[in-house]
Amino acid sequence: KRILVIKDLFDRDSVILMIALITTTSTTGLIAFILMLAFFSLQLKTAAKYFLFATVIIASFLSFSSLDFLGNKISKQLTESGNKSNRFGSFIMDMEHIMKHPLIGNSRRIEVAFGTSKFSAKTHRPNGVSTLLRNYGLIYFTMYYVLVFLSFRKIYHYYHGKYSFAFPAFGVLLLLILSFSENIWDDVSSKSLMFLYLAYFMSPDMN
Repeated sequence: KRILVIKDLFDRDSVILMIALITTTSTTGLIAFILMLAFFSLQLKTAAKYFLFATVIIASFLSFSSLDFLGNKISKQLTESGNKSNRFGSFIMDMEHIMKHPLIGNSRRIEVAFGTSKFSAKTHRPNGVSTLLRNYGLIYFTMYYVLVFLSFRKIYHYYHGKYSFAFPAFGVLLLLILSFSENIWDDVSSKSLMFLYLAYFMSPDMN
């Protein structure tokens, strides 16, 4: 959608999305919400964008300071990352596997990656970013995000009549943030993002 004035940020669909993100009390969900507000505030074509951007930054700082599932939760998980399989500890442990086979990965099967067929604290790795790298390697990881970027870029061109680097790159950044604590990359919906580019490229009405 086109972001020109403040009311464009707060139409019905946008408000529904905001409520959904806030009420999940998800750390990464709220971080994504804050980044979205800040990013789209700067897209406004009026001087109000500076006021709105400053308001978002101040509100974000207060939220991180006062909400347990933001600042306190992140600090606690960082402190415990050396001995617990939280999102940060998971990243550290996954790096050991990633360095063994950085290009092609270690397989998504736990029998191959961990040498066991039982799910346990050892195999539980909630960090989606490092899990994707661990399972499939840097080649697939890079190819996936390049294709997702191209999909977002083509969709932006379809609706705006021009190409943009910032908007599709921001979309990729949000995916990285949201997947930092969720293993979503084996879902059909996540994998389909790679092929949206082909659908838009092949359709004569979308060129």
